[in-house]
Amino acid sequence: MFYGDDNLAVKWIQQEQYSNIVSLLVHEAIGKYRYAENLLNVDAEMRINLAGLFPFNFDCKGIHEAHELIAAYFRFKKYARGPLFQDDVDKADCINRWPEWASKEIDSLLQSPEFTRAVVLTVVEQNNEIVSVNEGIITNLLKTRYHEMLDVSPPKLVDC
Repeated sequence: MFYGDDNLAVKWIQQEQYSNIVSLLVHEAIGKYRYAENLLNVDAEMRINLAGLFPFNFDCKGIHEAHELIAAYFRFKKYARGPLFQDDVDKADCINRWPEWASKEIDSLLQSPEFTRAVVLTVVEQNNEIVSVNEGIITNLLKTRYHEMLDVSPPKLVDC
């Protein structure tokens, strides 16, 4: 995801916790959506589709890219060192830090109604063109948020 993003030890830890992090993202987004419905005293058409998603009954393909970007940003901020230092990763510490950091980041991301709505629509409207539109919204919002990571490029070679 970024230049020098080759810390396999951290990537494996994140992969092992993939379903927990994706479930957290989806369920927190749905919770915010339901809160908004209750606050506004409206029943949106999506409520029917949301009922079947609990506890973990949803297709996460549409959220995969979001997870990858969030995970990469964690690596960028916390473990940006390259492969020479992989043995320096305190795996127990990383196993604790990653979900804690991801939880805070997800909470921050879900402060955006646009992001929250896009997550909910992505998991509710399966096999529909609405999914790809909302995947694009999610990806664009994350790429804007994580621009510093995505703008990192290899050092330029100097001619001697």
